[in-house]
Amino acid sequence: MLNPVRVADFVLDAIAARIGAVEPEQGGALLGLPGLDYISEFIHDADAATTTTRYQNTDWLIAAIGAREAASAARFKGIVHSHPRGMPVPSSQDQAEYAESLRLNPQLARYLAPIVTHDVDTPLAGHEVRLGPARISFFGAERAADGFALTPVRPVVVPLMRMLRRAGVRPEGDPAAIELEGTTLLATQAQLPGFGAVTLLLGADFPATAPIVLPEQSDGPLALRWDLGLPTIERLAGAVLALRRGRAREREGRDASHRDDAGAAAEVNPAAADGGGRGADKDEQSAEAFGGAGAFGGAENVSGTKGSASDEAARSAGTAEGDRGADEDEQSAGAFGGARSVAGAENVRGTKGSASGEIARSAGAAEGGRGSDGGANAGGVVGSEAGAGDAGGAPGGRRDPGAVLFARSEGILSPSLAGRSVLIVGAGSVGSYMAEVLARSGVGAFVIVDPDVVEAVNVGRSGFRVADVGLGKAWAAGEVVLAVNPRARVGVFGARHGDVDLAALVGGADVVVVATDDPEAQARVGHFAYWAGRPAVFPGLYQGARGGEVIIAAGGSACFACATGGVRADLQETGSGEVAARTDYGTGRLIAEPGLLADVHQVAAVAAKVTLGLLHAPDDDAAAARFAYGILKAGTTYAVFGHEPDYWIFADLMRSAPAQYAYQSLWLSVASRSDCAVCGEPEGRTDPSAYQEPDIDLIRALKDSR
Repeated sequence: MLNPVRVADFVLDAIAARIGAVEPEQGGALLGLPGLDYISEFIHDADAATTTTRYQNTDWLIAAIGAREAASAARFKGIVHSHPRGMPVPSSQDQAEYAESLRLNPQLARYLAPIVTHDVDTPLAGHEVRLGPARISFFGAERAADGFALTPVRPVVVPLMRMLRRAGVRPEGDPAAIELEGTTLLATQAQLPGFGAVTLLLGADFPATAPIVLPEQSDGPLALRWDLGLPTIERLAGAVLALRRGRAREREGRDASHRDDAGAAAEVNPAAADGGGRGADKDEQSAEAFGGAGAFGGAENVSGTKGSASDEAARSAGTAEGDRGADEDEQSAGAFGGARSVAGAENVRGTKGSASGEIARSAGAAEGGRGSDGGANAGGVVGSEAGAGDAGGAPGGRRDPGAVLFARSEGILSPSLAGRSVLIVGAGSVGSYMAEVLARSGVGAFVIVDPDVVEAVNVGRSGFRVADVGLGKAWAAGEVVLAVNPRARVGVFGARHGDVDLAALVGGADVVVVATDDPEAQARVGHFAYWAGRPAVFPGLYQGARGGEVIIAAGGSACFACATGGVRADLQETGSGEVAARTDYGTGRLIAEPGLLADVHQVAAVAAKVTLGLLHAPDDDAAAARFAYGILKAGTTYAVFGHEPDYWIFADLMRSAPAQYAYQSLWLSVASRSDCAVCGEPEGRTDPSAYQEPDIDLIRALKDSR
């Protein structure tokens, strides 16, 4: 069995960008925690004398190692450098230098000597990991009776920075080694959602054990609930979410003495109580993102002047509405710790665990949902079923959410939606709104995928609130769903489309909603959906949300690629002016632009209605089903919308039509290309599982290095 070597993910990222993305040879020093095979720092030897077959470190690097050891608790661990393709092992010259380094560093028990090559065509061995277009092979040199022994060692990647980002924690820099009362830890300053500035201390056994979190404004550490039942990548996110919920409950307890005053304030000035409850968010960190808590103002008191007592009373009156963290329904609040129903998934990017079948089944196992075996990485089940109750009531006298949700849509929607599952890829302004609409319409199971974190600027154009700032968008959208229906089953993935098992997630859904701003993700998810026979809905906005489109791809119709490569291209040439949203060259994603939320919702509402219809059986008599399947029958699966007068092609097409102004639409037919790999002739279609995603970060690093 190979000896393990722990290496922080941000170190691998640095090696990938500085060494793996450029031609050999390049190199640098590795430092880490003393007395342990733990790599926590990389110093690039940028000015080394190198050729395509030789790397010789500089005197500068030796001095930099000494300076770093003097300034921190980190200690020298070895040298990493690259080799030409086909040489993933240390050379005889390398081995001679290892022996000399062991002689000069008697405190070093093992000299770590990773080799980076651009060999990616052969399977990885147990001592290797992939670095985008390169691989890194880990070796260790130890003293032996006859000199020294060189053996492969097994890298164990610690997903430290990925866990911080997943939890919405914003570190000021990479964690560095410090010594505290004889113990060496990794430490960094960071911003923790809801708690402001904190110091994070992480032990060598993190993430098996919880970090120590020391708030700047507190005398002691925060008590983290560290759930080892969660997938590794989700543990810190789950602990932070539990902290925020606990803090909200504490505030609710402190506010209890003011509730009578709150009621009185609401009677005298109900508008002030409502506004204060929703605006005066008690999450100070989130409020600061909007210019400080004062930006929300206090509620007006009885005399008409702002006062802290009435402000507090108004906030108390609005707590249930304004702070979802203080959910009084313990069943619903506890559901966010419900990852016990998810088997442990692997945490290293690109590796697949064996749990996606469980995730897909738990998110869509109700009647009509489809489970799927396969692999998926870090995800979590957000919701679980609430307490039992008949259709008319629930424990505590509450009505069954299902009965309530369908009370106003009889004949339009079928109660069968409670047994249907939807996969939503992208939880931004469109995806978060659609999740809420589908939840309010009675859809019973959701899987939500989005790698991003809610930022302050998102609140004005999405379903999120100030208290959500810093949370992952997928988790925040999951909270919205559960706030509407505590019995919903919600799975969340704070990851990119390339980091989840799309085959399993698509297979576990009845309908797929592709609401991401990543064109590559749109095409790839659409390919998986078409291959699996799942209808997919693609809502999209044009520049400034002045118009938009909804594309429907289902068996027998054109796929997303044919629609966007055919009708959209023709329309761009026909219309006057550019309408397509601009793309960021570096990331491939659409550039966020100003636009009215009302215009965003115009397109998202159509997409939601189509999705609701497709979640019904084709022969269902519900009005929503007739609407959606009528579109498929007519073949008009490409809808375009104009929100302003004389917008784009509508200016010409609608000029002679009477009583026209704005908010116009066209429903267009799309033809499949016979040679399309997605929807063309069956013998020419390709399996999307064969797709290999390019590494954008490494491509960018390679571009910057030239």
